Amino acid sequence: DLVAISNRSTVVVVVVVEVVVVVVVVVVVVVVVVVVEVVVVVVVVVVVVVVVDRKLTCFQDTVR
Repeated sequence: DLVAISNRSTVVVVVVVEVVVVVVVVVVVVVVVVVVEVVVVVVVVVVVVVVVDRKLTCFQDTVR
């Protein structure tokens, strides 16, 4: 039954391709989420540092 064997192999190939696609999509989504979170954290930290620095300099100016 060559037809049955070839059908089975095509099914296996399709399943493998689907699994690979799903894995790739999941990995891409995870990477994107992690990158976005890192960027957000960095931006927040920079903003906080800048604001705190300005407030501190203002405070020092008023103290002087």
